[in-house]
Amino acid sequence: MAAFDLPIAAMPTQLFSTQTEGFGPVAALKLGNWQQQAFNHWDSAGLTKFSAGLVGYVGDQATINGVIKFIVQHQIDQLIVDPVMGDQGQYYPGIGNEYLTSMNHLLAQADVMTPNVFELSVLLGEPIIDIKQSIKQIKQRFNHNMQVVVTGINKGQQVGVAYLDNNELKWTGNDRIIGHFYGTGDLFAALLTGYLQSGATFTEAVQLSQSGTYHAVMDTAQQPSSHRKFGMSLPRVMQEVIEFTKNRKEVDQYES
Repeated sequence: MAAFDLPIAAMPTQLFSTQTEGFGPVAALKLGNWQQQAFNHWDSAGLTKFSAGLVGYVGDQATINGVIKFIVQHQIDQLIVDPVMGDQGQYYPGIGNEYLTSMNHLLAQADVMTPNVFELSVLLGEPIIDIKQSIKQIKQRFNHNMQVVVTGINKGQQVGVAYLDNNELKWTGNDRIIGHFYGTGDLFAALLTGYLQSGATFTEAVQLSQSGTYHAVMDTAQQPSSHRKFGMSLPRVMQEVIEFTKNRKEVDQYES
C-alpha cells in the first residue's frame, strides 16, 4: 500500500513469532482486547469512512467477529476479502466449522473475494468440478455484483487465476515454477487491492496482480530453499507498483 502511495489504517489480527509455515509451531499473541480499543480510538479520531478495506488472514474466532462488527458499522466503499482458511486440501490449524460460519458472515459484506480452490470448495460445501459454475454459485450465495478471483488454478504446465468477465470465464497465468512459495495469496490480494484503488479496471488489476505475483515467485525461486520460507522477494514488484503509480498520477494530472 505504501508503494501505491495509499494512506492506510492497519489492523493486525494476530502477532506471530514467524510466518505460520516452515518453522514449526509459532508463538502467537491474540489481540482481541487491544483490537476493540483500537477500533474505539479510530472512531474517536474520525476514522469512520474508508475507500477500501482488505481482510486477509485472521485465524481467531473472536477476532474475526470483531472485524465483522467493525465492517458492518462503518462505511467501506470496496471490501476485498481473502478468505484464508486452508490450502492443498486441508484447513490451517485452528480453523473449523465455527470459523467457517463467521467467514460466511464476513463474505456477505464483501465486494471482491480471492479464494483459492480449496477455500472455494469449503465455502460451497462441495468439490470444484466446473470453475465457472462454482464462481456463479458463490456470487448467487453472497452477492450477484461481487467480483470473484479464484487463485491457484492449474492449466497444463501453468498456474494462475480465474474470474468472470461479462459472464465469460477468463484465466491469466504463467509457467509453473517448481517449489513451495510462502505468501503468494497474500501478495496477490494486496496487489489487487492497490491496483483497484489506484484506478485500474478489474481486469487490469487481476492481470497486473497475477504478473506481479509471478515475478515475485521467479525472484524468490533464485534464493536458496532455506531462505524462501522467510517470505516473498518483493523488490521488483515494489518497483513495478511505484512505476505504475507514478505513471497513473502523470496521466491524471495531464487529463485534469
